Amino acid sequence: MQSSNLLSIYIHIPFCRTRCGYCDFNTYTGYDYLKDAYVNAMIEEIARTSANIDAGFLVHTIYFGGGTPNLLTPGQFEDILNSIRKNYPVVSEAEISTEANPTCLPGEYLSALRDFGINRLSFGMQSASAKELKILGRMHTFEDLKISVENARNAGISNFNLDLIFGISYQTLLSFEDSMKSALGLSPNHLSLYALSIEDSTPLAIKIANKQLTEPDEDLAADMYILAMEYLEKNGFSQYEISNWSLDEQSQCLHNLQYWRNLDYLGFGAGAHSHYNQLRWENHKTITDYIGSVSQRPQNRDCFSPAGTNLISLNTNDEMSETMMMGMRLTTEGINAEDFVERFGVRPDDVYSKEITKMYSQGLVEWVELEGCKHLRLTHRGRLLGNQVFMQFIRD
Repeated sequence: MQSSNLLSIYIHIPFCRTRCGYCDFNTYTGYDYLKDAYVNAMIEEIARTSANIDAGFLVHTIYFGGGTPNLLTPGQFEDILNSIRKNYPVVSEAEISTEANPTCLPGEYLSALRDFGINRLSFGMQSASAKELKILGRMHTFEDLKISVENARNAGISNFNLDLIFGISYQTLLSFEDSMKSALGLSPNHLSLYALSIEDSTPLAIKIANKQLTEPDEDLAADMYILAMEYLEKNGFSQYEISNWSLDEQSQCLHNLQYWRNLDYLGFGAGAHSHYNQLRWENHKTITDYIGSVSQRPQNRDCFSPAGTNLISLNTNDEMSETMMMGMRLTTEGINAEDFVERFGVRPDDVYSKEITKMYSQGLVEWVELEGCKHLRLTHRGRLLGNQVFMQFIRD
């Protein structure tokens, strides 16, 4: 049974030294001089938002994403975490993660982060191939990653994820398998694998448009995904989400599970999104607009965050639809019918009978019993056609 009083916090660090060729995230280069002002604004946002959050919520995950969070100093990490702990009740065993650029992270830096409570790392490995890393615009080498992983373990952080990308121009099944093999050689307990998405106006999209690179082959990318499912299962990893594998249940990313279960979270920093008490909002996007909004806006409960904008009120139908779309990403758990009834007062097959019957007949979803509860989840075939399933739950 899911606990509805658990809250997650996302911290967005938008600073980067260089911008990767495929990246369309809310990140910026050349703004390092604003880091101190940015952290100070975030600390203020954290404090002022807490006044609008109901008592009874417990923070059980904190996630630093970016951008490149490890461009912050250890002291800045400490200040942000102290602000969270001062203003929100944080459980003692909270999962506290940060994304990390693999470029030779020093051991003393990682030891300091561990002292402040960070107990999980997510390294942007992407590939073990120097050629593929160059295509992606990544500046690190696989040797850099090996050194950083060793430094993390020596610092006492053995819980870590490796990101891999497949479907890269000129990538082959063999080179992708080599990257997976190299990743497993570092003994991670979690892997995230993503198909390369070519976003408009990114350097990679421009190179493809100018015929400097070949366009990724979607059929080959699908074969790579099938290979990943088979290869990782053979090597002891369980796929618990469309793009995520873990060695065991304890290694699953609790922070991302909060999103996939469509539970409440607060996002702090430029462009961060929040979902709380059937409301959604996003923060001002640019670094300068974000800093300005926090320093200039008076306290206003309707805005929740002093940096918040585009506040949207969600009705029960919205929440049910999003719960289905997100929860169906969970390949083992799927949608727990009992949790759904407790949350919304109806069964998922009462609301989506037509859609579920259709997908069941197509072999895309299945009902299974787990620990005495019925769960609706994707079949193996459904994992390959996940977007077709998710779209069924969008209603006008």
